[in-house]
Amino acid sequence: MFEYIRGKLVERNPLSWIVEVGCFALEINITPFSASLQTGAEVLLYIRSFMKENGVFIFYGFLDRKERLCFDLLCTLRGINHRKAFKLLSRVCWKDLVRLVLEENRSELEARTNLASTTVSRLILELKPRFVEAGLCLGEGSSSMLPSYLEAREALAALGYSSGEVKEVLDQLLVKTGGGLTTEELVKEALRFLGGQG
Repeated sequence: MFEYIRGKLVERNPLSWIVEVGCFALEINITPFSASLQTGAEVLLYIRSFMKENGVFIFYGFLDRKERLCFDLLCTLRGINHRKAFKLLSRVCWKDLVRLVLEENRSELEARTNLASTTVSRLILELKPRFVEAGLCLGEGSSSMLPSYLEAREALAALGYSSGEVKEVLDQLLVKTGGGLTTEELVKEALRFLGGQG
């Protein structure tokens, strides 16, 4: 399996690029949110490849490892294959998808993905803990997407704990629990850790 491909961008299409690698030229599917590089530029794409029914390989390229991770997690869902996962990431930028799932923003997800409300609800239910476990909610500014996290952080700060120790404990709890705790449960568990009982 390919990890990444580095080569020269020789042709740009709306949803695919032709990348020359040595003596070969590969057509690689790209989301419309990818950077607007000029032809002739050197590109590095993190790759996922699948074989079609006719034996032809299909390549998906991602400029960011986290975007590929998001694609991989989508492919783990029941009823979502690589084609559907890529279609979703072509409708919603992966960063927005992560944010909307963590916020449980059903209405915006429905509007931007054109999925039925029941499908969106299942998407949130199954994806949210996987995003948290994979660390996709722990980047700069993203952990605060969770309302329970924000409320727990404010409650612990009011009790006199520093922002640094509160963030460390809450981030650990989000990974450990999959982000499914209420504000009250988060505060209770955080106090156990901060009190040296975790």
